[in-house]
Amino acid sequence: QEIMAAPALRVLVCGATHGHFGKVIQKVTAISKSQQFNMLFCLGSFFGEGGDIQEYISGRKSVPIPTFFLKGPCDDEGALPDGGMIEMAPNLTYLGTSGIENIQGLTVAFLDHQSDQEPDISEIGFILDKHTKPDFSKIDLFLTSRWPIGIMQGLNDEAIPPSIAALISASQLPGSLAISTIATRIQPRYLCSGGLDVYYGRPPYINQNSQHHTRFQTVASVGNAANEKFLFAASLTPMKQMKAAELFAVQPNATQIPFLISQKPTTATAHHRRERDEHHHSGPNKRGRSEAQQEPQQCWFCLASPRADKSLVVSVGNLSYIALAKGGIVPEHVMVIPIEHRTSFLSCSPEEQTEISKYKKALIEAFASKGCGTIFFERYFKSRTPQHMFLQAVPVPDNQLSHARALFEAEAIACNFSLEVLPPDTSLGQRATESDQYFHVELSDGTELLHFITNNNHPLQFGRRVVAKLLGVPEREDWKACSVTQSEEAKFRAEFRKVFQPFDIM
Repeated sequence: QEIMAAPALRVLVCGATHGHFGKVIQKVTAISKSQQFNMLFCLGSFFGEGGDIQEYISGRKSVPIPTFFLKGPCDDEGALPDGGMIEMAPNLTYLGTSGIENIQGLTVAFLDHQSDQEPDISEIGFILDKHTKPDFSKIDLFLTSRWPIGIMQGLNDEAIPPSIAALISASQLPGSLAISTIATRIQPRYLCSGGLDVYYGRPPYINQNSQHHTRFQTVASVGNAANEKFLFAASLTPMKQMKAAELFAVQPNATQIPFLISQKPTTATAHHRRERDEHHHSGPNKRGRSEAQQEPQQCWFCLASPRADKSLVVSVGNLSYIALAKGGIVPEHVMVIPIEHRTSFLSCSPEEQTEISKYKKALIEAFASKGCGTIFFERYFKSRTPQHMFLQAVPVPDNQLSHARALFEAEAIACNFSLEVLPPDTSLGQRATESDQYFHVELSDGTELLHFITNNNHPLQFGRRVVAKLLGVPEREDWKACSVTQSEEAKFRAEFRKVFQPFDIM
C-alpha cells in the first residue's frame, strides 16, 4: 500500500534580532498574508538594548506565530538558566542551551553558543547521545548561533559570495568545531546558522555513509547595515515521513561533506612531506631489517630486551603482559603488551589476541570497581624503526565516559580526518587487515572508533590528547612532560596491583 505524502510545514528562520523583535513580527505578518507559516526560529543574539522584546515577554504585545529562539552571544540582558525549553510568553519559547526536540512533527537539534568559546563537551555529548534514540535519529533542522568551521571548503570560487571570500582571504571567517562535529554525526537536512550579517545558501553536501544531502543556510541580523535578508523560508516534510525517492534525490550541484576535506598543505609542509616520504621509501634501513626482523634486544617493550623497564610490569601472562605507562595521564594509566615483538594487534596470533582480550576484560572490571569506565586506544603506523604494539588503557569516571566519543570526533575533525563508528557486531579484525595502518579506540560501553591512516601527518599523541582533555588535564598530552621519580612509580605500581589483583587473569 502506498504511503500518503505527509503535509509540508512552512518554516521561517530569522537572524539575530538584538531585541528588535517587533521588526521581525512586522515582516512575518506581511508575508503571512499570502501564505501561512507554522513556526519561526530566531538565531543569534536575541536580546539587546533599545529594542522592544520586553513588550512581547511581558504580554503587552502578542506573538502571532509559534516562535523558538536561541539566546546567542553578546546579550547583556535576558539571562536564562541552562536546561530545557522555557516558555517566556505565549508563542515565545527559549529552546535551551543544547538538545533535540520534536516541534510540530519536525525533529530540531540546536546548540546555543553563549560566547565565542566552544561549548562544554557535555553540551555536545547531550545532543549526540540523544540522537542515538530512535525518536530523535532523523534531524530535520540543526539550529546554531554561530557558523560551523570548515563549511566553505570544497566550493569553487564562483560559489562563494565576495563578502564571505574576503573573510576567508583574511582568515577571519569564524567557525565552531562543535557545530561541525555535531553536523557530521547527526546529518540534518538543514543546517541553519546566525552570527554573520550574510544571507547565503550553500550548495548541498552529501553526508558521510548516507544518501541524503544537507543544506547550509545562514541569515543576517535584523536591521543590518548591508540590508541583507534576515528571514529564510522553507517548506519541510519531516524526514521520518518522506519517501525514499524524495529524501535521496540526487542534487546536481552537491559537494562532498566539507568538514572532512583536508586543507591544502603549505609549500613548506608539502616539501617536508616529500623529503620524509623519500627518506622512508629510499630502501631498507641501515641494518636492512624489516618490521618482522626487529631484534628484541633493541626494543623497549620486548620482555627479553635489556632495555625494557621491568619495574613498571604489573602482571605477566603466557603471551602478553600489563605495565604502567611511562609518564601516564593518570597513575592508573597502563598498557597491554604482547611479550613477543608484534607491530599491531592485528599482527598478533589468535592466541595472543585472545589473551590480550582477557586482560582488557579484567581491566574493565577492575576500573568499574572504582566507578570508572575504560578507554583503550592503539595507533599502528609503519615506521623505519618498527614499533612494538601496545594497547593503552586509561580509567575515566563513569560520568565522563559518555562524552568520550564526542570529544574524539571533535578532535579528529580539528585534525582534518574522520573516525568511523564500527557496528556493534563488527570487530577491528573484520574491518581492517594486518597491512592497514590505523588508529583504533574502544570504550568500555562497547563503542569502537576507527581511522585508517593514509599519510604521514597523523598526530602522534592524538589518543593521549583526547583522553587528557576529557579528564581536564590537557597539559598531560605528552608523556615526556609527565615524568615522575622511581619511588613514585613504585608507589603507583603497588597501588594498581592492589586494585587489579582480584581481577588478574593469572
